[in-house]
Amino acid sequence: MKIAVDGSAANPPHLGHKMLIEAIIAINKFEKIYWIVSGDRLDKPGLMEARIRYKMGKLLFKNTKGVTISYENQKAISTVYVLEKLQRQYSKARIVWYCGTDHFVRREKFGGDCDILGFWDKGKFLFENQDFLIILRVGLDMNNLQLPVNYQILSVQIPKISSTNIRCRLNQKNQLPSLLVLM
Repeated sequence: MKIAVDGSAANPPHLGHKMLIEAIIAINKFEKIYWIVSGDRLDKPGLMEARIRYKMGKLLFKNTKGVTISYENQKAISTVYVLEKLQRQYSKARIVWYCGTDHFVRREKFGGDCDILGFWDKGKFLFENQDFLIILRVGLDMNNLQLPVNYQILSVQIPKISSTNIRCRLNQKNQLPSLLVLM
């Protein structure tokens, strides 16, 4: 059995998230796909409550078969612990972490290392041992990527959209409170 899993702040969830997961479903290589909305994260101040982001995600994926959406109720759990928990639950499964190429861009703030090596808990272990499905983002220079030992690339046409951009645009128009009422 192969399981694909990813975590996201999803602040808010958007069409790009849905298109990414639909592309993973379409390659038909995974028996289960998990999308986990993170809990509170110190590196992301101002997150909406995880339960609200989760409900928004459920609405976004309500007609998408093959994906399990969950959320972390309190503080966010490190990727390595999410993977360990799933591996205990599915001891015979091959678990693949899927994420965008932006996690593999070399960053000056991490001394030239990517986010995983520079920021993630037990990142070196994950980089050397975890299977990754890397979603190629349009416009990123592949030469600037620091790629892990075990990876596959999936090229997907996803519009340039981000939760940060959505929040900025809603805040400019003072529409964020009215959006939250819908939840």
